[in-house]
Amino acid sequence: MDRVLSAFKAQAQLLGATPILAYLPSLDGIARRLEDGEGSAAVNLKNAVLGHIRDAGIKAVGIDGVFTSHPDYQSLFPLRVPAHYTPEGYRLVAEALLAEIKESEAGTAACAWPRGSRHLAL
Repeated sequence: MDRVLSAFKAQAQLLGATPILAYLPSLDGIARRLEDGEGSAAVNLKNAVLGHIRDAGIKAVGIDGVFTSHPDYQSLFPLRVPAHYTPEGYRLVAEALLAEIKESEAGTAACAWPRGSRHLAL
């Protein structure tokens, strides 16, 4: 994992971009978090992964709050089964990532996003 993170960071920097990794939750992970709370295995795993990414010097964004705060989080998955997100789910993910990018640029002298800066997010 360290090699992959190092390569990702180096490639982003070669492009003049700020590397960002997003932790995207699964339907099962959201359900476990809501059932078991903040001490759930799903939350512990997410926190460990995000911590490892941050330790590598890469901005890490947890997107699970977008889903856990939704009144019908299962509707953000097609047919309410573990799979990809629905268009609404992807829209919420995109909005959360955009907010993170704008927040990370708030303290910089770069022009307003998207013209004056570059981000590489996975």
